Amino acid sequence: MKHTPPTVIKKMLRWFVNIDFLEEIEGDLDEMFQQRATAHGIWYARWHYLLEALQTCRPYTMKKKSHVAHEVVNLVFLKLAWRNLARRKGYSLLNIAGLAVGLVSFLLIMQYIVFERSYDTFHTRGEDLYRVAFDWGETDYTGNNSSRYAGNVPAMGPFLKEELSGVEAYTRFVPVNTVRPYTTITRRVNDRIRYNASAENGFFADSAFLQLFSFPIQHGDRRPLTEPHAIVLTRAFATKIFGTAVPNDIIGQTLEIDNGERARYTVTALLQDVPAHSHIRFDYLISFATIQSARLDENKYWSQFYTYVRCTPQAGVSLLTADTKPLLHKLYGEDHHISIFFQPLREIHLHSRLREELSAGISAQHLMFLTIIAYAIIAMAWVNYVNMFLSGSLERANEIGIKKILGSTRAHLVVQFLAESVVIHMVSIALSVLMLLLIHPSVEAWLGIDLPLPFLEDTQYTWITGLSIVAGCAVTGLYPALIVSAQPIQALGARLVRSSPGTGMKAGLVYFQFVVAFVVFSSAVIVGRQVRFMKQADLGVALDNRIVIRSPGTTDSAYAGHVQAYKERLQAYPFIRSVSFASAVPGMKLNESGYVRRIDGPSIDDNNVFKLLVDQDFFRTYDVRLLAGRPFSDTFSTETQAVIINEAALSILKFSTPAEALHQRIRWRREEYEVVGVCSNYNHQYLQTIVEPLVLCYNPAPGGFVTLQVKPGHDAAAIAGAKRELATLFPDAPFEYEFIETSYDKQYVVIDRFETVVQAFAAIAIMIACAGLFALAAHHVQYRTREIAVRKVFGARTAQIIAWLTAQYVRIVLISAVLGSVITFYAMQQWLQNFAFAVTPGAGDFVGPLLALLGITLVAVVYPCVRASWKNPAHTLTQR
Repeated sequence: MKHTPPTVIKKMLRWFVNIDFLEEIEGDLDEMFQQRATAHGIWYARWHYLLEALQTCRPYTMKKKSHVAHEVVNLVFLKLAWRNLARRKGYSLLNIAGLAVGLVSFLLIMQYIVFERSYDTFHTRGEDLYRVAFDWGETDYTGNNSSRYAGNVPAMGPFLKEELSGVEAYTRFVPVNTVRPYTTITRRVNDRIRYNASAENGFFADSAFLQLFSFPIQHGDRRPLTEPHAIVLTRAFATKIFGTAVPNDIIGQTLEIDNGERARYTVTALLQDVPAHSHIRFDYLISFATIQSARLDENKYWSQFYTYVRCTPQAGVSLLTADTKPLLHKLYGEDHHISIFFQPLREIHLHSRLREELSAGISAQHLMFLTIIAYAIIAMAWVNYVNMFLSGSLERANEIGIKKILGSTRAHLVVQFLAESVVIHMVSIALSVLMLLLIHPSVEAWLGIDLPLPFLEDTQYTWITGLSIVAGCAVTGLYPALIVSAQPIQALGARLVRSSPGTGMKAGLVYFQFVVAFVVFSSAVIVGRQVRFMKQADLGVALDNRIVIRSPGTTDSAYAGHVQAYKERLQAYPFIRSVSFASAVPGMKLNESGYVRRIDGPSIDDNNVFKLLVDQDFFRTYDVRLLAGRPFSDTFSTETQAVIINEAALSILKFSTPAEALHQRIRWRREEYEVVGVCSNYNHQYLQTIVEPLVLCYNPAPGGFVTLQVKPGHDAAAIAGAKRELATLFPDAPFEYEFIETSYDKQYVVIDRFETVVQAFAAIAIMIACAGLFALAAHHVQYRTREIAVRKVFGARTAQIIAWLTAQYVRIVLISAVLGSVITFYAMQQWLQNFAFAVTPGAGDFVGPLLALLGITLVAVVYPCVRASWKNPAHTLTQR
């Protein structure tokens, strides 16, 4: 019986021993192995085979390596690679273009993801900063907990500092328009107005605000928010007010601020502009001492103040999981449902979806979806490269066979093909970086945000993207090189790599491309449909042909008379159908909220309800439907004690029908009202949130906004008339207007940006898939040219040949669509859970992308098929 020597040891010998000695050494060792195996057994023979193999590894028998020769060979390979690519220009350009587009798309998406993930990372000791959020423990009319607020009560900060040793410091701030109905800033020079405009984007902030947060002071006092009536401006806002004045000249200047009462404020400092990746955004800060009082510090129910704390590292970790209800017994007593929870500052933008957020965040699911798209696009580009390389190797079968006959090893062929891959990838990477730098300003304008170049600033981004690209380039370069060089002698005069997409690894790559293309395409369709649904849904309120004008300033003794005169003058214009006043209009934040309960009726839990002040024409101007009762009227002397509630508030108050609620008395905070009407729900804010419960109270001239309902085509005339009348009655008031539809759509800026990114890169993914499909189909048809000719000789028609060649591609598309539909449906169901009002993915969302991909596939395959079928079969069959 003949035994086989250890295969591993033989491979080691072939790896290390010079080929001049290898045959003799292997022969001697094999002969001795057989003798020992017969005489002493297999294990004895194997052991001595190993020992003697090690003994033969002498210096003179080892392979010699020349570093100079290797460098020369590497240069030769690179030169050959460049020549091959230059000779096949179409193939090279298609490969480079596909990879460059895939790489620049990957870099752009990753750049946007890094920007969104970088929110609030610039703060010193940001990892120790937490927002203290508030939970009233309420259940809304949908049965869910709707009482989780980003804000908190003024008393919470001092209370936590006193009760928790781990809290080092706290800061409190509140939006200016939460405390005051409006804010107008005026700058006068020698009693002449140099600047006069509304300014809503500001906070009343305490003196610790600039110590906890890293908003650097450029000029002025190091502690600028300690005194009452002190104001701090950002550099951009200061330029808007003072122009190009020297910063030191701005410090100490006085500004007149009208927010219900006129007062003078001193500019105490200028800040650097707030970074784009901050969830706390403002133009100015006013000292908290301006509104601070003992009564405010002790207030434990006004939950619209924002509280942030800085903790020790150990305390911060424990606070995230702490049960805070027992702690709050000291503040609210034993019988309460209130709790607080701590949110890490750097997680707010991605993970917080509370009521009254300071700025619109983006879901972490959105970024995960974009990350998948980024890697899918670059993977598709690499798959294209591999498929085209394998298909193109058909043309190089003779070349590889001859090189093997002339002595090239498989390693040499692998290195040659790797050199070609390196050249293509290096050119593609250089081109993609150049494209990124060139289109960067356009992308910023397109998205409406300032995107830093992260590979210049963010080392984490550089490492992640760099390693991803290097790994992908290595795999996609090595894999086809190994496949193509596998059996090169048989390649001479033959077909090296079968170019059919139907079987093997190539089939897997083709399926991958189609599945990814279908998932991205159908997801973009569903995202677009959700955004269109949100913008086109019936909001329960009319927004078209409505113009919103900011109300005039100070509510002095003459204010009410002037406001009524202003309204009467506007109503006199024939092209203005209706005029109404309100403290807030659809699309704008509601600032007043409080507990509501029935005075006579079943016991209910206290629930937070928003309050809106409106005049008697509000319902007519906005076409809000009344379900029961009457609208407000200025003929009743007790109308200021009347209230109209919406359906959401009706449910909270446990009224079974709108009619039952009429003439019932309710208490909102400490004020009592009589319900005189019930209106239908309308979406005061966009459809990502539920309809807020509202109590609408009568006020003939509330500070806030004036709405004009204008006849179509008369917008310019209405604006000119409103401006003229305001200047007559309120000469110092700034005139600012906006179309209510435009104002309402501003809420969709984040979701619009997400839709834009998804659809743009879905188009790129489909384009990359199409380019690969065209190339693959062309090579597939080329591979089957002789077969097509034979079929034509035997009578096959062009239509039959096309059907035969396209059948397998259609099968691939159909199978990919089934797999992609499952993936898309699951992913989109998860994403749609972020919306209170959402579409349901249906068959149409998948049939459209399927038909589009089938159409693209047929076009890609039919064109080369027609060309091949029109050729003379005799000419084709006589060609080598």
